[in-house]
Amino acid sequence: MVRRSYGIRIRSLMDPLSRYMVYLENEKYLPEGANSILSLSRNILEDYKIIIRDVRVASHFLELDISIPSSLDLEKIRSKLSQIGTIMEIDKIVEGELDKKVSLELARQLFNNEKYWKTHEILEGVWKHTQGDERSLLNGIILVAAALVHYQKGEHD
Repeated sequence: MVRRSYGIRIRSLMDPLSRYMVYLENEKYLPEGANSILSLSRNILEDYKIIIRDVRVASHFLELDISIPSSLDLEKIRSKLSQIGTIMEIDKIVEGELDKKVSLELARQLFNNEKYWKTHEILEGVWKHTQGDERSLLNGIILVAAALVHYQKGEHD
C-alpha cells in the first residue's frame, strides 16, 4: 500500500479546516492571470474564514486550492465562485492509502487531465517506497509535474 498525504492543516482544535480542490470552467484565462484570479477569488470570499492557497490555470479549468471551516456550507462557496466560472467539481482532499498500481494509473490520468498538483502528490507517495531506477524515474516525473504546477500558477521563471 502507498500512503497518500495532502498535509491537511488545522487552524485550531475549535475551528478545523477541510482542504478542497475546486475546479471552475476556464473559458478565457491564461496562466499569466493566475495571480489576478487568486486576488479576485479572495475578494469574492473575503466574508468567510477561507484560505485560498493557490490558483492554477489549465486549458479547460481553473484549480483553486482552498481550505474552509468544516461547518461552512459548500453551497455558499459554490455560489460565490460561480462569479468567476461554472463549478465543474469540488474534490475534498483526504489522506488515504492506495495500491501502487492504482496510484500509478491514477497519476497517469491526472497528468493527462492537467491536474499536475494531484499527480505530484500521488507519485510522491509511490516514490517514497521505491528504490533504484524506478525511484529515479518517478523523481523525474514528479519534477516535471512540479514544473507544470509552477507554469499553471504563471510562474514562468
